[in-house]
Amino acid sequence: MALRVGVALGGTPIGAPIVGWVADHLGPRWALGVGAVSGVAATGVAILSMARQRQRHGLAEA
Repeated sequence: MALRVGVALGGTPIGAPIVGWVADHLGPRWALGVGAVSGVAATGVAILSMARQRQRHGLAEA
């Protein structure tokens, strides 16, 4: 839980100015798109990390 909160609170100072800049220059639809793409990318990284961890511990399915 602490890691999840740390990522959420630590990512805001980095992501907010970027999304704000995108919203100012390209509009709110693009800003929402940037948020959606970053969420999908984070999900992909988490899935790859979990798959590697399963392989490392010998839990991979044949």
